Amino acid sequence: MVENHQHARLGPVAGPLVMLLIVCCSFWRITLAHGDYTWLDSPDLAEQVLPWLQYEADTLHGGRVPLWDPHEGGGQSLIGQMQPGVVNPVNWLLFAMPLDGGFLSRRWVDAYFILIHYLAGLFCYLLCRDLGRSTLGSVFGGSAFALGGWIGYTDWPQMLSGGIWAPLVFLFLFRAYRGIRFSVCIRNAALSGGFLGLAFLSGHHQIPIFTGLAAAGCWVWYLFQGQDRRAPERWYAVAAFCVMTGLVGAAQILPASDYGRHAVRWVGANNPVGWKEVVPYRVLERYSLPPAGILSLVVRDLSDNSTAYVGWGVLLMAVAGAIAAWREVPARLLAIVAAGGMLLAMGSETVFHGILYALIPEFNKARTIAFAVFLSGFGAAVLAAYGLDRFLEVGLRVRRVLALMAATGGVLCIASPWILFQTKLPKTQDYNMTSFFGLVALGVALVLAAWSAGKLRRPAVALAALSLVELGSGIGYGYQRSGRPDSLLTKLTEHAEIACWLKHRAEPVRAEIDSGEIPYNFCDWYGIDTIDVLIPSLTTNIESVRFYYWARMLLGVNYYIGRKPLRPGQTDEFTDSRGVKIFGNPDAFPRVWVVHKTALSGNDGIGYILDHMGPALRDTAVFPANAPALEKCAGDSVNMFRRDADSLEFEVNMACRGLAIAGENYDPGWRVQVDGRSAPLIEVDGVARGVVLPAGKHRVAMRYRPGSVTTGAVLTGVGVLAMLGVAFL
Repeated sequence: MVENHQHARLGPVAGPLVMLLIVCCSFWRITLAHGDYTWLDSPDLAEQVLPWLQYEADTLHGGRVPLWDPHEGGGQSLIGQMQPGVVNPVNWLLFAMPLDGGFLSRRWVDAYFILIHYLAGLFCYLLCRDLGRSTLGSVFGGSAFALGGWIGYTDWPQMLSGGIWAPLVFLFLFRAYRGIRFSVCIRNAALSGGFLGLAFLSGHHQIPIFTGLAAAGCWVWYLFQGQDRRAPERWYAVAAFCVMTGLVGAAQILPASDYGRHAVRWVGANNPVGWKEVVPYRVLERYSLPPAGILSLVVRDLSDNSTAYVGWGVLLMAVAGAIAAWREVPARLLAIVAAGGMLLAMGSETVFHGILYALIPEFNKARTIAFAVFLSGFGAAVLAAYGLDRFLEVGLRVRRVLALMAATGGVLCIASPWILFQTKLPKTQDYNMTSFFGLVALGVALVLAAWSAGKLRRPAVALAALSLVELGSGIGYGYQRSGRPDSLLTKLTEHAEIACWLKHRAEPVRAEIDSGEIPYNFCDWYGIDTIDVLIPSLTTNIESVRFYYWARMLLGVNYYIGRKPLRPGQTDEFTDSRGVKIFGNPDAFPRVWVVHKTALSGNDGIGYILDHMGPALRDTAVFPANAPALEKCAGDSVNMFRRDADSLEFEVNMACRGLAIAGENYDPGWRVQVDGRSAPLIEVDGVARGVVLPAGKHRVAMRYRPGSVTTGAVLTGVGVLAMLGVAFL
């Protein structure tokens, strides 16, 4: 009796615990190999993503919310860029962990990466259970989602975090379909939309866009299906879904929209594109999945853009599940989602993507269309749970065909190196693993044949185990050995002396950098301002002037880091133990100064005007029109300068009415107070912040408080409270 009671108590957590064990063991290179491998040693992760996370963690440990990054290119909105994931709830778990010597601890970053995959598997497990699948089938489906397809082979955490919520979006969407009472339908539709809103908080827009597109297709089907298709309750459910998506996602969507209106983004075209510009179709064409990429379902690395790899076991079980449960609405819709994701991923190779590109607003922003294979992996994982549970419900002929497919595929995989050698066809990948895929396929064929014949005692367990071996073979295959001399992570530690010297300067520091010597975001990693930065977007004003010499000097770029001087006149200030030098720029402006004269830029570009005026900018401010009235005098002084992540303060003694200028990037989200009272903030010289001050001593405080961030935070708070309310009341 006691044993049965304990088993009943452990039943609900048995599946999640098994899921945790499977995920941790599958990522054994970073959980069990004593730090011998790392998933972070790739250009995007080591040079951009990890410095972002470092800056955010360091800022939060300092008691500030990292809405603005003063270190990037004269200052940039961090929350507006989306990808840093400032409001991603999973990121905040990482940021709450203790720092190691002021830096992110590698063990916590590894745990964070494992957590993302575990949550993906857990949420898919919950969806499978909600659809009536067995514990074994649900673990199988959850493991396939977490370890296979796009989720299993993508390393960017900001993108992964957007994909983990898809199972919960569909869990409550399907519950809304099943809702007998109006209140139940609305409740579940709202929760479905709320989880899609959480996906938009993740840090990247592409996977939430694909998830939203799939959910929208399901809602359209729901609206026009059945005899009561005109019932207003259905439209209310769709409205609840849309409203909750907007509410919960507002904390990221609104600042990103605000930032995007005055920023440009690099998308792979000849020039960066603005917010209102459409991403050229040739870019999306370049990032499409080639038709041969469909074979990546069972053979990895057939495309550089993405992979749909789920293996023979999951793929054939997904086919069996779709056939066995076709009459069930969730299974039928998931099969369409999976097939649609594969067609969408092919981009320019199919007519469907071109139609969506032309008709759906902002769909062009999902640049890497090959990532739509995410939907294929998601649909296949849930259908595989159906297939594992209901394989024998499929007709005998179909079961034999599936076994024959696995056997044929196995023979072809094993023979492929020989075939390519004989035909002299070019190789598209390293075929060292194809024999392994072939052997697994033959094993799957044997299990399916024995299962159909009733010759295997626990065929579902055998097939699940074989599929986990197949999926696990690719987890971490691209990870690098830790501590290699050419490691990108090692590169992050090589400039500590440079950073230490710069941090001990009495004056504010902003540096320009030789990217060949320092390819990563030195600014965010060490918390030091640089004008040169590696980010996917930049405010339009900085982008338009950042290559002009006097624009750099105006922004206080007082040092250059490299092995040789960048230009004549630079002074040798410091040399580290590796021979990397710091050179001074004698023309650099102070971070705050005062002018009493103005000039108009006319029709010439602001960069040209700044370089034309040169040193005269120290006394004259440039405006496109409507320059403020100033008085001419001398004797001003700046007495104090203090800056945090999202604030700047200084004191200035004005001999007469003049303009105090801070060499920091102007953004409409900044607010200024003079002696505790609000005052207008002016964009000066095309990039800097200015405030007009009367004669006398004044204390100026500038703070980054954009209305989009405040409004977004309030709306997200309302949305989260609404989710909790409908879930528990």
